[in-house]
Amino acid sequence: MLNIGLSGGTGSGKSLVAEIIRRYGIPVYDTDVRAKYLMVKDSTIRYQLIEHFGTSIFVRGELNRALLAERIFSSIEDRTFVNSIVHHQVFKDFRNTTKTGSSPIIFVESAILFSSGFASFMHKIVCVQAPADLRIKRVMERDKITEAQALARMATQQADQLAEGDADYLIINDNHHLLVPQVQDLLERLQSFAHKYAANL
Repeated sequence: MLNIGLSGGTGSGKSLVAEIIRRYGIPVYDTDVRAKYLMVKDSTIRYQLIEHFGTSIFVRGELNRALLAERIFSSIEDRTFVNSIVHHQVFKDFRNTTKTGSSPIIFVESAILFSSGFASFMHKIVCVQAPADLRIKRVMERDKITEAQALARMATQQADQLAEGDADYLIINDNHHLLVPQVQDLLERLQSFAHKYAANL
């Protein structure tokens, strides 16, 4: 199975690209969605979150996402801690997913593909790009936050933005370039690569 990384800064539109890919019948492993699930369901992560942040990090058994977001976007120490305990479990979850999957290709959607270490396990990497001003507008509208808050969230991903040059394919999502034709072209190229890769195994 080929692992294809799908990355891009917040507001770039990578989730929209991921949804288009799913419509072609190709699985997409969303690291953010799985991380949120595991932070509630995984007993090891749950215990460590409570140990670090206190019992207020869970309210009536549910993760206090507002408090967690406030802490990780305002504190490098807290963000590093959460990433350290979550990334390992997410990777284990991903490996279990690939063991049972039947598709020759699986995409891994992640805003922090590089800094999380996931990039090193990808055969190819796709980056979704959009102008900074458009990304800010999208994040503000999506999350109902101020421009300053949107900029702060974008700043937390700077390490990954510097690594965009490592991408094998680019998809431009600037409201001018059509997404579907770009995704179709991408999938055709990847299918060709998959055939060559399988032939060399």
